[in-house]
Amino acid sequence: AAQKGATIEERREAVIALGKIRSEKPGESSAAVIPFLKDGNALVRADACIALARTPDSSAVEPLRPLLKDADPSVQAYAAWAAGRLGARDLSAELRTLLSSTNADVKLMSSRAVGQVADSASIHTLSLLAKDPDWKVRANAAWSLGKMKSIKELPDLAVLGKDFHTSVR
Repeated sequence: AAQKGATIEERREAVIALGKIRSEKPGESSAAVIPFLKDGNALVRADACIALARTPDSSAVEPLRPLLKDADPSVQAYAAWAAGRLGARDLSAELRTLLSSTNADVKLMSSRAVGQVADSASIHTLSLLAKDPDWKVRANAAWSLGKMKSIKELPDLAVLGKDFHTSVR
């Protein structure tokens, strides 16, 4: 209701402010943010993902699902980041799909998120990202492979340990 008639900048400011509020009642902070996830503007939706990730309400992850398929790559990237930060294991399949994105930011955020949700089914795709041209993607892939707690990824971690970029090693 507060969104009606507000400018894009006003909606962005509102959702950013909501992301900074910590409620003592579980779900209260996230409930105020969720309507912004359906905003017609991609910047507002991306800001809403960030705000939702700042709430401690891990039960609020389901509204992120459609944003992982959003037409705007920045929304997909921030939805992946939020899903990872909230530990959204239920969104593992969608996050795994984003690992193959052609958009560098989407690949970057999803490569971190699959590690945060410990999605062991993503090991193969993360292994392929060990050869990604973007060192940040390789670094996130290495971090995520290290979170899997399985010996299957040891050869891939060994390859990443020899990466030319010091941030990947």
